[in-house]
Amino acid sequence: LTYRSSVVKNHPGALTWILEHECYKKWCRLSTEVNSSAFLWVSRNSGCGKTVISRFLMDSIKASLKSQGLKRQHVLYFFFDDKYDTQKTALSLLKALLHQIIRLSPDSIRHFMPEYLSYGDGVVHSLGTLWNVFFIEL
Repeated sequence: LTYRSSVVKNHPGALTWILEHECYKKWCRLSTEVNSSAFLWVSRNSGCGKTVISRFLMDSIKASLKSQGLKRQHVLYFFFDDKYDTQKTALSLLKALLHQIIRLSPDSIRHFMPEYLSYGDGVVHSLGTLWNVFFIEL
């Protein structure tokens, strides 16, 4: 069970407006450029539905990529949540994104290994080191 799968699904048809929002369309255009990496940041006050919107977007994006036969296009995601210590820090964000990158592209671990060999298990507690590894991957 993942955090994303535990998020309540939206009412069918209720969030389709976001697919037409200019910020989302711009992100989609940037994301389709060759060798492009683009961030879509969903933020608002607590309780406004950011997590439900984010889950809707992830489900929509995955369905779209699958229907287009795009197997090499990856979308990484992270849900910040103040209720859980493991989901409210930049370190947690980087760990989760790097985990997804390595899971989707096992060859990418080669960028992580030199740091791991130098610092051992402590590497996963170093924001600076993980930040550098993450941007090597991008």
